[in-house]
Amino acid sequence: MEPGAILNPQDIKEQTFGLSLIKGYNIEEVDQFLEAVYQDYLKLYSEREELQQKVGDLTRHLDTPRDSDEIIKQVIASAQQTAEGIVKKAREDAQELMQDINLLLEQKEKFAKEFRDFLKGWLNFLDNYNSGTHPLSKVSPVEISCQEELSDSPVHRLRSEKPEII
Repeated sequence: MEPGAILNPQDIKEQTFGLSLIKGYNIEEVDQFLEAVYQDYLKLYSEREELQQKVGDLTRHLDTPRDSDEIIKQVIASAQQTAEGIVKKAREDAQELMQDINLLLEQKEKFAKEFRDFLKGWLNFLDNYNSGTHPLSKVSPVEISCQEELSDSPVHRLRSEKPEII
């Protein structure tokens, strides 16, 4: 056996001794003692292995919170990055929406102004028509209808067209 090596129970069980003629030990007593040492050593060896297993388990268990703490920190950092990205995107979207709203408000104002001008023109026309100052107020509806039909006639088109000079 090598110096400094730890005996295992099997080493004790298989140990043999040479016989000495001078002052030899009683073989039966040596065997009984070795059996007792073997049993105690087997028990201690098993306990040692169990304790080493428990130490390993506890070490892993103690390392786990550190790993968990690191994972939690990473998750928090990732969540914070994601939240910042969402906020940035929301601000960009809000800015685009505000631009769209401003454009729609400008278009609404332009339409409202054009529609007011259109209504003012019609009101002005109706005022002039009702007061008799508009040229159409002196023409009867029958004359208007006839003029429309005549404007579509071939003779009227010929008169309105300019002759080409060749």
